[in-house]
Amino acid sequence: MAFEKFDAFISYTRQDGAPIAQRVLELLKEEGFKVWQDCTQMRGGQEFWRQIEAAIERTHTLIMVLTPDAFEGERRVLRDEWLTARRRGCRVLPVHEAETIDFDSSKLPAWLRKLDCYNLDDPNDRAKLLNDLRTTPELRKIPHTVEFPAYFVPRDKEMRAIRDALTITEGGVRIALTTALLGAGGFGKTTLAKAVCFDDDALARYTDGVLWLTVGEGTRTVPELLTALLEQLGVAPKSADADALFGEWKEALRTRQCLVVLDDVWKESDARALVVHETASAFLITTRIPRVATAVEARDCRVDEMTLTQAVSVLAAALRGFADRTRLEALANRVGHWPVLLGLIANQLRHSLKRPGATPSRAIDQVEEDLRDLSLTAFDRRDSQRRDAAVATTMEASLRYLSAGRPEAITRYRELAVFPNNVPIPLAVLESLWNVQSAEARRLAEKFDDVGLANLDYSRGLILHDVFREYLRKGWESAQLSELHSRLLAAWPNIHKLPYHYAWRWFGYHCVEAGRDDDLLAALLDFGWLTPRLAETDLASLLADCRRLREDAVPQQRAIALLRDVLEKSAHVLLVEPEQLAAQLLGVCDSASVASSTH
Repeated sequence: MAFEKFDAFISYTRQDGAPIAQRVLELLKEEGFKVWQDCTQMRGGQEFWRQIEAAIERTHTLIMVLTPDAFEGERRVLRDEWLTARRRGCRVLPVHEAETIDFDSSKLPAWLRKLDCYNLDDPNDRAKLLNDLRTTPELRKIPHTVEFPAYFVPRDKEMRAIRDALTITEGGVRIALTTALLGAGGFGKTTLAKAVCFDDDALARYTDGVLWLTVGEGTRTVPELLTALLEQLGVAPKSADADALFGEWKEALRTRQCLVVLDDVWKESDARALVVHETASAFLITTRIPRVATAVEARDCRVDEMTLTQAVSVLAAALRGFADRTRLEALANRVGHWPVLLGLIANQLRHSLKRPGATPSRAIDQVEEDLRDLSLTAFDRRDSQRRDAAVATTMEASLRYLSAGRPEAITRYRELAVFPNNVPIPLAVLESLWNVQSAEARRLAEKFDDVGLANLDYSRGLILHDVFREYLRKGWESAQLSELHSRLLAAWPNIHKLPYHYAWRWFGYHCVEAGRDDDLLAALLDFGWLTPRLAETDLASLLADCRRLREDAVPQQRAIALLRDVLEKSAHVLLVEPEQLAAQLLGVCDSASVASSTH
């Protein structure tokens, strides 16, 4: 089905912007332009934002109607449409009427000040607008794949410190710094980093986009991480070697001003391998490890527990503004103002309010009863043992909500321990692990999301907080986890025709975790598997599979070493033409045969 294309998309606020939007619509239609406007193009029964995104996808220009109300509050719709246009590569043309906008106002977002604006009451500006619309722009997509955090409660002190660090000026010159959000797991570092990605000052400064990379505890190698960053910029890597890739990464940033977020960094070596100092781009790192920040000379921004006021705000929002502050403070104190646990309890409260006859007071009663039964009292977040116990208790309270009418849901959730850290779990993979139909896997994932035990993104899959994943893994013996990995592998009986991208990408990980190194070895030495593996994923992750094998457990180390050598030395060819793998392997094998025959 061919979709209709548009010359322009009109973005405006309903309250003050509608008359101006109508004026723009009539002006452009008189000139023969095809225009998308929500009041004429929206279809009933379809999700609002999905229609907006689809419309921006089918145009090359977004016309932004500027009115004072567009910059009040969080200005989410206007900003989101602007960000979507940038991601799609659309140009943005702001329009306004005379004396409707104070361009010196502090309410005007900084990123808007950098755009040329058209005064509709000025004939010259109107003529320029029409002429510019007749010129098809060169589409330049600006990366920004971050989603604004749900139920976000502002933390002004931390946000101000991060903003100041990222937009610091010395001697009248803005400098780019590496900044580290440093704090314990579950204190809200990632949520704050996501919010910063939507900060007006940051968006105004880092005009070439926002890159987000979840690094983790070593699930992916440095070449894989660098490849992922380059791909976000639309740059095709030319090597699989870490040093060469870093050179490409450094060169890519040389002429760009990006905000690069490295989330959940555990190792100093990863930080050093990814951070570029000689660039106008800035790096924002989230980590629990002080040495990570020190390794890259990062400016520290401490992230601790929420203030009591912030903690109460999280709970009050879940209860639709419930005003009994005394009860909310008592509940917040029970979990030490810890954001990750406050989020769990807030979702428990939301879940309780959905029941017939529920009230905010009764919802609090139920949560307090669950926590009391599980012996959770106020705790000192600096005491790691009590902190771990608080996580376990709050998790168990949330799991009670899963068991209502669905006792198997708890078992299903605990089985998520089988997946690698910081990797979204597609719904199709959950179908395989649980041996259920797609609708059942989706319903279970939605239930986990409803009670705050995971976040569900329908396009990417189920996403677990690392605090929750740690809790789940502690609930299994090593042999039991190995069996879970084997069960998932059993759902992929034909390794030459694996059912989806995740299976190709993480087959080697699950083999090793299941104690089945021989299965991975056999696959790596099987040309019929290597070719589709490379085609379905990338060279860096294939090399990572080679490195997964323990040297003391693999008798064919010479063959694996030869394969790694071929992949690394042929990277410049395979990254462009992966189908050349056969020729590269045969060429090296023939050379090896000749060499061995001369000795």
